[in-house]
Amino acid sequence: MSEKKYKYDAFISYRHTELDKYVAEKIHKYLEEFKLPKSIKSRKDLKKTKIERVFRDKEELTITDNLEDPIVQALKQSEYLIVICSPRIKESIWCRKEIEKFISFHGRNKVLTVLIEGEPQESFPDELLFEESLIVENGIETIHRKAVEPLAADIRGKSKSQMCKLLKTELLRVIAPIFGLEYDDLRQRHRERRIKKILTATVSAAILGLAIGIGGIASALIINSQKEKLLNNQADNLAKESLQYFEQDRRTDALKSAYAAVTEFEGIKMPYTSNGEYALTQALRIYDVGGIYRSSKQFEASANIFEMKLSPSKKYVIAFDRTMGANVWDVTSGKLLMKLEDIQAFSVWNILVEFVDDSRIMYLDSNGKIKIVDFINQKEEFAIDDAEYVLSVKSDDAGKYIAVAWNEKIEIYDASNGECIHKIEIQEGTSLDSNIVWCEEKLFYVEEGSSENVIKAVDINSKKAFEIECEYNRIAQIVSAGEDIYILAECVGSLVENELYAAVAIDKNGNFNWETVYEDVPFSEINIIENEGEQIVLINSHNEIVGLDTNTGGAILQESVSEGIADIAIGSGGFVQIISMSGEIIGYYAFSGEMYGMNYLFECNIDEINQLETCQDGLILLPISSNYLIKYEKINNEDKKEFEGNVDKLIEESTFDEEVTIEIDNSELIDSLIYTEDKKIAFITYLDMSMDIYDVVNKKVINSINQVDCAPSRIFGEDKDGNIYIASDACGYCFDKDYNLLWKINNLVYVDVEKNMLIIADSESVCWEVPIYSFEELLDKAEKEIK
Repeated sequence: MSEKKYKYDAFISYRHTELDKYVAEKIHKYLEEFKLPKSIKSRKDLKKTKIERVFRDKEELTITDNLEDPIVQALKQSEYLIVICSPRIKESIWCRKEIEKFISFHGRNKVLTVLIEGEPQESFPDELLFEESLIVENGIETIHRKAVEPLAADIRGKSKSQMCKLLKTELLRVIAPIFGLEYDDLRQRHRERRIKKILTATVSAAILGLAIGIGGIASALIINSQKEKLLNNQADNLAKESLQYFEQDRRTDALKSAYAAVTEFEGIKMPYTSNGEYALTQALRIYDVGGIYRSSKQFEASANIFEMKLSPSKKYVIAFDRTMGANVWDVTSGKLLMKLEDIQAFSVWNILVEFVDDSRIMYLDSNGKIKIVDFINQKEEFAIDDAEYVLSVKSDDAGKYIAVAWNEKIEIYDASNGECIHKIEIQEGTSLDSNIVWCEEKLFYVEEGSSENVIKAVDINSKKAFEIECEYNRIAQIVSAGEDIYILAECVGSLVENELYAAVAIDKNGNFNWETVYEDVPFSEINIIENEGEQIVLINSHNEIVGLDTNTGGAILQESVSEGIADIAIGSGGFVQIISMSGEIIGYYAFSGEMYGMNYLFECNIDEINQLETCQDGLILLPISSNYLIKYEKINNEDKKEFEGNVDKLIEESTFDEEVTIEIDNSELIDSLIYTEDKKIAFITYLDMSMDIYDVVNKKVINSINQVDCAPSRIFGEDKDGNIYIASDACGYCFDKDYNLLWKINNLVYVDVEKNMLIIADSESVCWEVPIYSFEELLDKAEKEIK
């Protein structure tokens, strides 16, 4: 329990407008009705076991500086402040005063926020976004303003009902610190309790109700029957949950839920169901034979992620979340290698964390030190002191040197031991731009003046510096490739009649190679695209891409993206992935200028994408407002071998071409119809792509499928277990002996039921033999992947 006794567990601060008030009332109710799971309630380290009282003023009362003011008293006697954040709260001087007063009483660590509308920068008051401190230096007092990122539950939705749905899970982020708990622990226990409660309570109710009216053996039989039915329902619900995750590209969650559906959940053994096997087969992607990038792994953080960075080899990824923490994962295995919690961040857009090489990262910690950490072995190697006001950090490609830049100086360190080997003083009257870049063993940087910028460089071996004249008043970006430097520069404002944007190439000694200038085309990014020793300079504006010859600077490619460009991911082999403003992913081959839709190469179900990057063996995507990254890769069946037979002959032999008729209602809506060999069962596909499995003898529907991808035209017969296989040109289906769907496979060409073998085509139309896996084999593969 807390040492200090508060009258209120929490004070809710909100703007008294319709939506803000609605959410505040809901939160008030949820908080006072919230009950901890028993497994957590028994813990001895809890601050409290129940939220007793929450203060929410029903009217927007004026707050004064008088300590006897009832609002001030309530703030003083509240342990936590919950702020309902929308663009409207910034307009309320009273809400901002409440925040200011509470922080003065209890500190900002006790402030919790709920984002209900708008972006964070427009919805969080300045009192939450910035922390001010008084610094005395040489007798001069200055106010230092440091950006901070408040912990937020994000319940932004398109409707009140959607917001309420999000609130039930997101509010755990607010509830957890009130009880002194971690969000992850409370979230998992809450989910487990909810599902187990539904299952066990329903079973208990059924047992009680039946036991009252029925006695003896008959009662026990009925009770067992009811319990079995309820367990089957629970297993089906877990399978349904798995498929929902799968449709959201959350394959890791999908696999865990599917595995639980057919094994056990929270100590309760689950029965086998065909729905469970279907969900497990889908989540495993066991019959993928490569060729298409599909979701394979999730990398999950404790809060919404706003940015990720890849290591030099693109084998490791680091993601920054809104707790100002960071996680480092191995992209191939999905293993979490390290979690950083002591990062100092000036804002979510300015976090100083960079890879040194493929085993080390450097970051600015909360004590103003730059730490160099081996994230593979979770070991700190050394630290650079007095770096609190650092502007940027950058290591060279080889990981030999680290440049640390302040506004007025740059210090260069040996990355092996932390020894400072060179210092550069910035010319008086100028300041350092954050653009610093290494080219071999030369460091290039930009000094900003009042009217122009100067590009300078220093040779780390000779310590000699040289200057590069530049006619532009802003350097937007500098990148290096091989022995050359490429600059994206601007000349804007009153100095010129038209705004000028230029791509400039210089060699490592500062000599100009070429310059390409555009009028009134606001290029914002420059990248170097490589393929088999060739290079192209790629520059882009918000809706245009231009490829420049690295030798002459001449435009060799030019393409427009009418939807607008949101982000660009640079891949290998000259390939570029473009995210349009509408969320579409467009493929672009830089060496030919060819653009193409990614649908046939990249299966993605995410509508709103924040960031897309290429990694060592695939793509990594960050959805908007999510706490996880998704990796996409070409998943390959490890048991496949190339088929050497005549595919066309197999297709011809298995194609159902007999004309048949059947007496059934709405027969005019039938698109296709195929029979089993004994003509006792018909598979009927309708024009709306739904399917009925029809018992011809008894004239009744056995099972229905809501949606199939394509009308089946081929039937392959039954295997030894009675499973039956059908296919169209696009995909194939397997049904068990009771005609329940067990799996769906894209590009199924043929099924050899005698050899227990499938023939599946990849995206290049190469055919592969893949074994048909038993249920036990599926379980074994799922267990290995989960563990």
